[in-house]
Amino acid sequence: MTTPAVDPLLAALDRFLAAFAALDMPAFRRCFAPDATMFHPDSPETGSRARVDGRVQIARSFGPVFDAARRAVAGPPYVTVEARDVRVQRLGSAAVVTFIFDRPARSVGRRTVVFEERAGVWLIVHLHASNTA
Repeated sequence: MTTPAVDPLLAALDRFLAAFAALDMPAFRRCFAPDATMFHPDSPETGSRARVDGRVQIARSFGPVFDAARRAVAGPPYVTVEARDVRVQRLGSAAVVTFIFDRPARSVGRRTVVFEERAGVWLIVHLHASNTA
């Protein structure tokens, strides 16, 4: 009997979501390419108006989000993101992954995550996040 192969792209998505749930900033940062970009709806720094450029700035923009989540919950998982309606569109060495998830107060999170395979590793090159009111 053989073990089914794990899709490296879906494993990269799982690592990203696990790092976020645990608020593990080093693991979270490793999910992003150095030149990644993001539209961030919850960052006080960007006010959801500006694009965030680069892995360092993306991590910095999540600092207040991670801090608030740590204050709200006693321990991991700090945040629960149960991705549903996941759709993967492969485009050669890139892929677009979209999903939704339930947020507090009946809000829905919508995410578009663009991955690129670089040196055999799937990294996030763009994350577009939006939430319903």
